[in-house]
Amino acid sequence: MYGCTRYGSGCNGKKGRTKRHYGLDLEANYGDPIYAMHDGFIYSTGYDEDEGGYMVLIQSTVNGETFIHEYMHLQDENREKQNADGSLNYVKAGDVIGYLGDSGSL
Repeated sequence: MYGCTRYGSGCNGKKGRTKRHYGLDLEANYGDPIYAMHDGFIYSTGYDEDEGGYMVLIQSTVNGETFIHEYMHLQDENREKQNADGSLNYVKAGDVIGYLGDSGSL
């Protein structure tokens, strides 16, 4: 884990507010590739200025359970996106799904 662990009531976030954090922050350098943890389908992509920035959400089934893995703070360009025609975009574990950026509330 990197930086504030954000247990309990939170830590100081953007603009001095405190926030609860449900994710796991891993230390990496700007531009490092981000890999899919499991096979799955691109569930959603989007942008959230106040929290995750540019993100890729992947729906995976692991040992019979369905999970949504959220990869946040990515660069907008060079990241997997939803297919415009609504078809599902499949990724395999280990595929590069984006590159670390500095979007959202870091």
